[in-house]
Amino acid sequence: MELHSTEGVFQFVPNSELWNKRIVNYARLRTRMVDLKFGISYADDVAAARHALLACMVSDPRIEADPAPFVFVDELADSAVVMRLRCWTPTPDFWSVRRALMEYGKGALERAGLSIPYPQRDVHIRGDLPNEKAAA
Repeated sequence: MELHSTEGVFQFVPNSELWNKRIVNYARLRTRMVDLKFGISYADDVAAARHALLACMVSDPRIEADPAPFVFVDELADSAVVMRLRCWTPTPDFWSVRRALMEYGKGALERAGLSIPYPQRDVHIRGDLPNEKAAA
């Protein structure tokens, strides 16, 4: 069997290799779901983040209205509240919509006054160190 990858690479696979194997075709269906995650601070307003991310999707004509795009809290992670954005777009637009939403989503959260935290640790040191007392 002859295959052509999305990167423009020709591949030949013997038929014997395909029997009882799963084949994934990313281009066969008319639409694909874009699924992205954005982290916001625990101090930020979840409703404001949802509104900002939904506004990004509604303003893009490449995003399908049905099923409607949606945003929800996906995870309470160590350093962030993880918001998940999901929408459907025509398959040929998938990668351009995904890239655009990643960029526009970040900007929309920042314009709404929300922060995108990064992992960090606070270290607290208590009391004197034993060696300092002996040296004094």
